[in-house]
Amino acid sequence: MIPWFVKLLTLKKGFRVNYSFTVDPVFLLVDDCDVLISNVPCTLLSMDIFNRCIGTVAHKTGRIKSCFEEYYESLVISDCLERALYIQGSEFYDLFNEAEREEFLFRLFKHIVTGGELSQPNEDLRAYTNFVKNLYRDLVSVQKIHDSEKVRVVSLVYDVRAMSNNRTVYPSGKVHVNTFAYLIVDPVKRHVFALSHVYGVGQF
Repeated sequence: MIPWFVKLLTLKKGFRVNYSFTVDPVFLLVDDCDVLISNVPCTLLSMDIFNRCIGTVAHKTGRIKSCFEEYYESLVISDCLERALYIQGSEFYDLFNEAEREEFLFRLFKHIVTGGELSQPNEDLRAYTNFVKNLYRDLVSVQKIHDSEKVRVVSLVYDVRAMSNNRTVYPSGKVHVNTFAYLIVDPVKRHVFALSHVYGVGQF
């Protein structure tokens, strides 16, 4: 159903794709795309997993610890939080296990911390966690479990890409770790949110 839904929304008139990566981009319509959909785990109900950042990558005050600059692909890693997010083998990478890293909440946090090409990092961890908490609440729906006081996430999250001639064309023709597109489906209310970002183009 999801591939059909994406094609209905985007392929009827083709994808609007940036091929130039310039200040004045040229957008082309691309037909006959293969839509690739992958499920994204979405089970977390709180921000508790980020509490372990205090005393490790951030001081007790919430100020993020700085570090010597290094590179991960095209990103400049300049603080301990970014090392925890990206640098495998660093002293902080194991703060989060692989299952947690796949969660939609963690992905949102990583996307927001990374930001865009011209964004300036924030020194306060709470600026990131507060923003992500509110964004997550806006995007994800929960439902009370029958005969229980507990709740569970009911939203279904999908990572969306489109390929044409063995080349990624959506969300961008240029692959980057912080270029993404998600569909968040509420099957109860029958609502769908689309969240996407193209790194370096200035679109969010």
